Amino acid sequence: MIIDNSALVDLCSGDQNLKEYVQAKIGNSLLVAPYLLEFEFYSWLKKHKHTRTLSEENTRALLAWFERLQIRYLPTQRLSQSIMGIAQSMSSYDAVYVALARKLELPLLTSDKKLFHAAKAECEIILISK
Repeated sequence: MIIDNSALVDLCSGDQNLKEYVQAKIGNSLLVAPYLLEFEFYSWLKKHKHTRTLSEENTRALLAWFERLQIRYLPTQRLSQSIMGIAQSMSSYDAVYVALARKLELPLLTSDKKLFHAAKAECEIILISK
């Protein structure tokens, strides 16, 4: 299963019901993501640390949690033509996840409703509804 940053953030959320819901969607699936996921997660952490919605202690704990995750990261440079074609209907960042899901024929797990609607015709996509 491909996981995007919105789903990853929900997985590390303080909301226990949401965590359990996301974990149930994942089940025993191998998580796969483009290398882009690392940078998106770091950016999310930095933003929330900077705005003080995450304490220094929580930031360190989430970084440690993230480092322990069993995610198989894959390069996407060979998908550039597909990414650019898909990016006509969504952001280039989102198109990277969709192109990888399509290439590997794996479902994409997201919490992003806009991505869900834009990608339905491109790949199997699972929306985490809050």
